[in-house]
Amino acid sequence: MTEKGTIKQTLLGGLTVGLLLLLFVLCGCGNTKSQQEGKNQQSQSAETETKKINFSEEKYEEKIVDNRIAIAEYPKRYEQEIQEIQNLSYPNIHFTEDCTFDPFPEELSRLSVFYTTAHGMSVQEGLETLENWLVSIGKQEEIDLEKEVRVMGADLEMDESKGAPECYPLLSDVSIEQLGSGDALLLDTKQCYAMVGVEGIFMMSDGKLSAYLGENPKPINDIYMKYDLKLLQSGSLEELKEEVYPLISGDYKIGESAKQVKEYFEKGTPFPMAEGVKIDIPDVSVYRLDADTCMYTFNVRRWYENMAYLYLQDTDIANSYEGYAIEESIKYVNVVDDTGVSTFKGPSESDVVHPLYQDTQMVGVEQALDIASKKLASFLKLEVQEVKIGYASYMTDTGQGFNEDTAVYYPFWKFSGVNIVKNQVLNVYVDMISGAVYYTFGNA
Repeated sequence: MTEKGTIKQTLLGGLTVGLLLLLFVLCGCGNTKSQQEGKNQQSQSAETETKKINFSEEKYEEKIVDNRIAIAEYPKRYEQEIQEIQNLSYPNIHFTEDCTFDPFPEELSRLSVFYTTAHGMSVQEGLETLENWLVSIGKQEEIDLEKEVRVMGADLEMDESKGAPECYPLLSDVSIEQLGSGDALLLDTKQCYAMVGVEGIFMMSDGKLSAYLGENPKPINDIYMKYDLKLLQSGSLEELKEEVYPLISGDYKIGESAKQVKEYFEKGTPFPMAEGVKIDIPDVSVYRLDADTCMYTFNVRRWYENMAYLYLQDTDIANSYEGYAIEESIKYVNVVDDTGVSTFKGPSESDVVHPLYQDTQMVGVEQALDIASKKLASFLKLEVQEVKIGYASYMTDTGQGFNEDTAVYYPFWKFSGVNIVKNQVLNVYVDMISGAVYYTFGNA
């Protein structure tokens, strides 16, 4: 598959709420003021306690539909159901001729409902992580961490008269031993950029991209792709892995670059992957930096117990009037030479998974479609362009917006396409365990 165009800031879509909040603060120091008087944030145990998980096993079981099928028996029925549903007639759902369907996950034995907590990080561990990272990118002699590392957090006083990063206090000027949820160590220099939170490094740039482009050095722009770069090609890694493009260091095969990226995150940033978690790289995009040089952008996808996480590459809008949001996970990586990862942003594979409910029975795709057709509001008519399978988080409105502390992950059938009544993107999610239906909107 090929595509041509210009990249703007669409990669911001699909980010976690917590990262968006950090981005909001980063773009301007805001008006929040509070005192940091000996407040030391707690690590994972405290985070677990503050998670506002709204889940009742008893109430969930009451919602589970009848006539489900054993997961072990479903793979042999999946292809047959795909053919059947495309020939069925629904009053509010139909399929495009080129609609695509995810393959059913191999070796799937059960589905889970779960929440996650971060690994936990002390300030000292965070500093050591930054030190090791600087060594890995060869800039340990250029950066004085004592003079450059700042702290972001709701309980820290900020200088509203200054812009970022100077509005945030230097780590050396505050008393804090443990990073809490929403806190971060910030390294923002002309040479490189990194943020470290309770999950480890969750965004970074080694500065190579902006240095090569000759821009006023601002490595954070490398992460958010604040450049007009021509998209040469995009598609699945399987399709494009043998293709070769010139990077800054010379010609380099896409597949070799992808292998480096996968190994980088499997090693940990800095924590290893949590139990039951693995990753893959489903797709890649190739951008032109100049007439002679290109860059690869990979999406890194998490899996839990042989089921992938859903991921978005564009902005999705919560069904806020119903008081919930469905959020998909994405980590994107830029590679500019043969050394591997140059920038990345996204959630950590080290987040610990806490199962709330598990089941070996499931709702098949035909049953899911029947349920969705009956549940859709009258102003929704879905033209389905793709059917996806995977985990995504369900968040509730706490009265002050959607908070990732309320996030619970469910396994979903995702019917994605266009609401032809209003010409808007419509994503319909059906819980593969219970049959519950949710939907979100986007811009067509």
